Amino acid sequence: MKVMEKRFNPISSKMRSILLCLFVLVATQNSKAATIYFNDIFQGTGSSYTTSTNSLSSIIAITGTGFSFTSANPGDSIFIAVGNDIAGTLQYINASGVLVSLTGTISRQDKVSGVTKGLYFVVTPTPNNAYLLVIPGYTGYSAGDNVSTSSDGMAAAMNTVLSDQQAGAPLIAVSSPTVYEDEGYITYVVSLNKTAAYSISFTPTLQAVTATTPADYTNSMEYSTNGGSTWTAVSGAVSIAAGSTTLQVRVPVVSDNVPEATETFNLVTGTTSGGSVLNSDGTYGIGTILERISVVVTSGSLASFSTCAGTASDAQSFTVSGSGLSNNIVITVPSGYEVSTTSGSGYASSVTLTQSSGNVSSTTIYVRLSSSSTGS
Repeated sequence: MKVMEKRFNPISSKMRSILLCLFVLVATQNSKAATIYFNDIFQGTGSSYTTSTNSLSSIIAITGTGFSFTSANPGDSIFIAVGNDIAGTLQYINASGVLVSLTGTISRQDKVSGVTKGLYFVVTPTPNNAYLLVIPGYTGYSAGDNVSTSSDGMAAAMNTVLSDQQAGAPLIAVSSPTVYEDEGYITYVVSLNKTAAYSISFTPTLQAVTATTPADYTNSMEYSTNGGSTWTAVSGAVSIAAGSTTLQVRVPVVSDNVPEATETFNLVTGTTSGGSVLNSDGTYGIGTILERISVVVTSGSLASFSTCAGTASDAQSFTVSGSGLSNNIVITVPSGYEVSTTSGSGYASSVTLTQSSGNVSSTTIYVRLSSSSTGS
């Protein structure tokens, strides 16, 4: 739809807008699903494993952090086997910071002196890779080992591990926040699921994924131990005090005014020290930076203007509205024209429509040739 003739553009170059774009963000999380955690996992050499394979060959250590296995059924608060198989998802971030989610089945285990120390997980239906998930605290596996497994009852074994982890040492976790790039900061919450008798220390680091520094965020982290009332620069290890359960870490994000896809980067705790923590090798949170999608809509068309010297022309009008805005809409007219939101008064070379919560309701804009204009 034509809004202005060529010599007049009703939308100022100061206003960054993207038309006909829509982002839908769907985030789901279920805290009820049975989940157990690991500090170390290994992968068996080869890719011909099945749920009934009784050993892993020449195991290789997997580099990553935040290893966990979660029941396939989000409503299961304990592990429930079908036959002897427990379906679920193995999840972690790899050395490049990329989230890895593998769907498969735990069907066998390795015991030492009658106690479960490793769980056999096979990816299904393909590519049939197999992994050894090491129960935290056990250090008896090494790269290159061949590990035999048994088909002893998996539900009982895994629910024993689940119960021990729930009743044992605190679990450390990091939130996965989402912000728009113009919000200034993204804040991660590092938490324990229960208080510890001693302070828990870790040295947070940032891991670029699709968001990078300094283009999208900076490394100038700050932390708060009082819910964000005060912030202190991160210069090394930070601590969750004994008897406390949370600490916040915020990171500056950069608004570059360049349309781009959603981007992510991670905050990684690294190894913890001090009090005992179940997942002491650390964990991660995935930070997501969204582009604020600004939509400005104009409606109406303008005919040619004409007037006599020294007299303003009759006004013509169009409407403007906006959503998802981070700034006000500024409408600037070329020399010889003037603009107002009122038909009979208030004309000037520009007009500002103030956004509220990112929105500007439909507003009529009046345009005319000024009395100082010459010609049509």
